[in-house]
Amino acid sequence: MKKLVTMSLALIVGAAVTAQTLVYDYKASIKMATGAIKQLKYTESSAKVSGYFDTYSVKSHSLAGYLLVDACSGCNGEMVQSDPEDVYNDAWLYVARKGEKLVKPAVMRVPAGFAAGGFGPNVGAKENGTPTDVKKITDAWGYLVYSIPYAGMTKTITVKKMSEDVNYGFMGYFTGAGWLEAAGFGKLSTDVVEDLCIPSICDDPEIISGYSCLQVKTLNGAVVGMFDYYGLCWDPGIFDICTVHSILEASVYGNWSIKLNKKMSGSFEVAESNVAKKMNTGFFYGDPELVPEVTAYETYPWANSSAVSASDK
Repeated sequence: MKKLVTMSLALIVGAAVTAQTLVYDYKASIKMATGAIKQLKYTESSAKVSGYFDTYSVKSHSLAGYLLVDACSGCNGEMVQSDPEDVYNDAWLYVARKGEKLVKPAVMRVPAGFAAGGFGPNVGAKENGTPTDVKKITDAWGYLVYSIPYAGMTKTITVKKMSEDVNYGFMGYFTGAGWLEAAGFGKLSTDVVEDLCIPSICDDPEIISGYSCLQVKTLNGAVVGMFDYYGLCWDPGIFDICTVHSILEASVYGNWSIKLNKKMSGSFEVAESNVAKKMNTGFFYGDPELVPEVTAYETYPWANSSAVSASDK
């Protein structure tokens, strides 16, 4: 995964006092080099020959799922700010690729880094850093980064009587691991239900009476990233522009959005159970190195990943 950059603005994503985990509907549409097998004619040592190769063209792919974020709740929540001296707040993304036919259901559960903040045209910060009117903090910015682990299996396909083992990953034929980095803007609301806790590195937390954390309602924007590729002979038909030699990666780009789903929010166990029901699966797939509490592998097509029970965090 690309190294996370430092953010200096305060994280003000949160929830009402009753929710420990926020659930967001997640959608993304990305364009990427998409592989196909073609018979090509070319010249080799002055002779005209032909053969089958993996070739690539730009096609769109749709991702859908849910983003689970630890909610803040006054001074007791886990999600209070994006500290420039700390890492992004932990989140979990449950995502599937629409149109997947070979591996169904194929819901990947991956850790994500998430940060957000708020602002508005009619609000400013007083000398102590508190807003002139918290109710006028109406707009939100957001940032989300996550990686898709290599979940490769080989699928034997037949082209013109030729059988070939082809790598098959989360994004389809010839794809391997990848990372996506998303940023955007949206809307938020304020719930004045309890005290708001502002952490301080040097002093005790400052408590603002009568305020809870802000609640991001929607975000949408752009997404970019990179994915690995593995061709028929390992080297894919993707080339470096300087050496004109096969390379194993290519960029992706597109758009994304999240929308708060209050009905599915709650404790982590309740939220994840709701996700499992909505996505019609009892297991989520992920990298066992990223989910160390998983000790047993489940039998399923993606041999280099581990199935995670929906009851495990």
